[in-house]
Amino acid sequence: MRLGQKIFIYLVTGFVLMGVIFFIWLQNVQHTLVSEQLRNQAAGIYHYIILTRQWISGYGGIYVQHEGGFERITPSGFIAELSRYGQDKHLPYMVKVAVPNASNPLHAPDVFETRAIDLLQSGRAREVWEVERVKGMPVFRYGAPLVFQTECQTCHAGLKTSDVMGAISISLPATAIYNEVRQNIFQFFGIFLCVLAVFLGLAWTILRFFVLSPLRQLASTAGHIQNGELDVRVDLNMSEEWKTVSRSFNSMVAALTNQQRNLEKEVRRAVSELESAYQQLKATEQYRQDFFANITHDLKTPITAIKGAQGILAKRLSDSEHATYLEIIQRNTEKLLKMVKDILACAKIESGTLEIHKRQEDIAEVLEDAILMIMPVAWEKGVEIRYEVPETPVYLMCDRGLLEQAVTNLLSNALRFSPTGASVDVGIVKKGGQVMLTVRDYGPGIPEDQRGLVFEKFFRRPNEKAGEGMGLGLAIARGIVAAHGGAITISTPEQGSGCVFTIILPDEKIEGSHGTC
Repeated sequence: MRLGQKIFIYLVTGFVLMGVIFFIWLQNVQHTLVSEQLRNQAAGIYHYIILTRQWISGYGGIYVQHEGGFERITPSGFIAELSRYGQDKHLPYMVKVAVPNASNPLHAPDVFETRAIDLLQSGRAREVWEVERVKGMPVFRYGAPLVFQTECQTCHAGLKTSDVMGAISISLPATAIYNEVRQNIFQFFGIFLCVLAVFLGLAWTILRFFVLSPLRQLASTAGHIQNGELDVRVDLNMSEEWKTVSRSFNSMVAALTNQQRNLEKEVRRAVSELESAYQQLKATEQYRQDFFANITHDLKTPITAIKGAQGILAKRLSDSEHATYLEIIQRNTEKLLKMVKDILACAKIESGTLEIHKRQEDIAEVLEDAILMIMPVAWEKGVEIRYEVPETPVYLMCDRGLLEQAVTNLLSNALRFSPTGASVDVGIVKKGGQVMLTVRDYGPGIPEDQRGLVFEKFFRRPNEKAGEGMGLGLAIARGIVAAHGGAITISTPEQGSGCVFTIILPDEKIEGSHGTC
């Protein structure tokens, strides 16, 4: 919801609440004024009647002509006649003398009069009034004490003038005055609605001009700045406060623009320096790769020559005295040649120059060749390599020599950490569009925090002895598998100790192709 809508709703809600409170107060005030007005009218009638009763009592009664003669009228009879006369003439009020235990039914009190007499005789009230409904119409009931004055001793000798003998009850119809009050309230309500509409219209106009319009300009300018347009500015002349905001906002944008430009210069300078450093690093890396590639290539030649010379010497010097030395030369020459080959393979993998020639191969034969190659090491350590040939051939597009090297490296790693008398399990699983080659050992296993490090170059596990390779075998295996579009994972066996290396390769099939890819 927008700010203007929220403010408008809050204004309307506030004024409606104020209007409700005002009209409740106004209605209470009106009812109080009406009650007071009716009470004053009834009190005036009461005092007039008391004055008339005193006047009649002062003369011992009055005589009125009635049916050709004269009839004596007492004060009580005067009130009864006055009430009867008022009913005949449809006067707007009724007067009655109510006395407890009255012998005349005309003076018998009703419910209101009984309560009024009780309050008046007990001294808890000097006058009693209330508004009650008679046939659905409001009637104002008023009760005041009936006290005999000195003049009343003429007819009621022996009565105390201070005793409250009953009540003079006056009933005034209140329909007209309550209708007038209701009409006044409706008029006030109409005036309130008009004032509210005018005020809300004026407030909305002021709000739009002095609040919403500047805010929209600020929001629009902020949007342009967000889009990179730092040259925009705001001009708010609605009031001095908005002028101050405008100047502060423009100063902030100007500072932001300068900072942005300085930052762009720094970024360009940093990018230039990074580009230069990257080029230097790239050249250094290229030099390093070339160095390793060249030195390993150059080392292979003398090592091969040494190996060849050693073979010739082994044939010519077959006596036992020289056989031991020749065997030492042969073993270390092969180890040195393997180290050079590993370094050369790592250099090719890192430089992305590893050449892969894929052919459709029976993966079981690849595993068998790798096992045969590593078998002497297993015999020497007393570890059994267990492998079951699949019932049906599993064909895969791969570079046989490289994949065989990767499997050999995994087997060499498994044999290195397998205790004497243990075994290494090799298996093939074809699942979906993938071929999985598993190598499991029963050694100490690999902790979780080291599983991501064993594939790094030159990494040695804490329990690995020095001189057991350069730490390149698993890195080369991962590089070869990655070049085939696969991956190597490490997991813990469900039962027993050790770990499981799994080579996952995509099952690529190219019909009629057995050549180089």
